Amino acid sequence: MQIYLLKSFVAISYLATSAVAAHQLRRDLVDKYDECLVLKYNIQFLNEETGKEEYEKEACTCELNDGTIAELNDIDKKLCAKLISSESFLSSSSGFNFDVATQEVSIPIGATLESSTVENSWGNGSKNRRRMAVTTGDKTILVVRAKSPDSETSSDENKLREEILGIGGTDVTNFASQYSACSYGQLTFSPNTLYGNQGILTTIITNNVEGVANSVIRNAMTSQAQIDLGISQLRDTADHVLLCIPPGTDGSWIGYAFINSWLSVYNDRWCEYPSILMHEIGHNLNLAHSGEGNNEYDDQSGMMGYSYSSDEGPVMCFNGPKSYQLGWFPNYQTDVADSAPFYWKGALIGTANRDQAATCNPGD
Repeated sequence: MQIYLLKSFVAISYLATSAVAAHQLRRDLVDKYDECLVLKYNIQFLNEETGKEEYEKEACTCELNDGTIAELNDIDKKLCAKLISSESFLSSSSGFNFDVATQEVSIPIGATLESSTVENSWGNGSKNRRRMAVTTGDKTILVVRAKSPDSETSSDENKLREEILGIGGTDVTNFASQYSACSYGQLTFSPNTLYGNQGILTTIITNNVEGVANSVIRNAMTSQAQIDLGISQLRDTADHVLLCIPPGTDGSWIGYAFINSWLSVYNDRWCEYPSILMHEIGHNLNLAHSGEGNNEYDDQSGMMGYSYSSDEGPVMCFNGPKSYQLGWFPNYQTDVADSAPFYWKGALIGTANRDQAATCNPGD
């Protein structure tokens, strides 16, 4: 469970005028909330014409006090850009309207928003810089699959346990094995056996899936899992919770994760593929995308670029900058002054060949 301490308070005035906010919803379908924690995400889509993954720009959502994550579609884009995922709270002078049917939060016309930036228990740092979550040690995983009246997650519990955690079966390359290999055993993942069946939970929801927004099914699975487990917050069950959404939801999306947070979401069989699992959990660990040229996601030298629909590869880690951010190799790095000109001489060794660095000149 994350502990939040007040760090600073910045008032941002924002006058809600959108058509969404003006819409008068039936009172029995609307809940009222005064405050929410901001979570950001980028969602991956599969371009059905080119077969390549594409991404939507970063979007803001609201995590409400009952664990629901609501789409915040009518927030000003400039305000969204200023907010920090898992660190910024939003409050509204007129509260927020939560539409139960669409799982969206709207801001009443004329309301003034205020944002407070908080510091969590992961450490200190400037509010304008992305701070890293804990990236070493053994982290727990809970995977949730679902049955609905018209659909069911394709992979059964045994298949998900094998493909994600490498438990049972003959799977060689999986999410857990790759994080362990890339970090040289410094970051490992194991099932939280206190919940579900060895870390995998099947929940039964009443919602139909076909043609429905993935956010509606996401929240239905979260809510039902909390009921099934007898808990108030799904985020308290494990360091990372993975939702494997049944097939049939609206659009060609494949997966997304909330930045600097605990939840990642996958479209059915994409739950089996190590590249997207490493990518999305990377976002949970506060990693941004890796680009090349003018394409923000085109770096194919590491897992924060594109994802691949393969359950045995590619066998890749993170590129140099991401590995540096993860803090796995403090004894194999040298900081140089950023003033120009500067001089450094030494051997550059890729992280995959870390053990060779002991025989190299450390630089002079």
